[in-house]
Amino acid sequence: MPFEVRAPASSANLGPGFDALGLALDLWNSIAVEPGGTEITVSYSGPDSARMTEHENYSVRAMKLLAEDAGQTLPPFHIHADIQVPVARGLGSSAAAIVSGLMSANHLLDLGKTQD
Repeated sequence: MPFEVRAPASSANLGPGFDALGLALDLWNSIAVEPGGTEITVSYSGPDSARMTEHENYSVRAMKLLAEDAGQTLPPFHIHADIQVPVARGLGSSAAAIVSGLMSANHLLDLGKTQD
């Protein structure tokens, strides 16, 4: 069954707060996961989508690491990533992708992990 995961932009290093203070912004990345097919595939949309094909998808990488940690293998699926958080601008696009991937793998593999 298809599902979607969203994660907000964020900012750290706020003035004298250094890494102790952060801020979530109303700017979101989302990934729609559709199980099935014969392999893991990824497509993109959003302002920075053209830049995304240069590297391995961070969400998929996080999914693979969590599956490996749980002693499981990811089934085939397709991810459509809508990238609205600007890439390489200090707004947490990588963190949003990683968190989305971890939440997706947890759901896809029925690992039962909590947000904590």
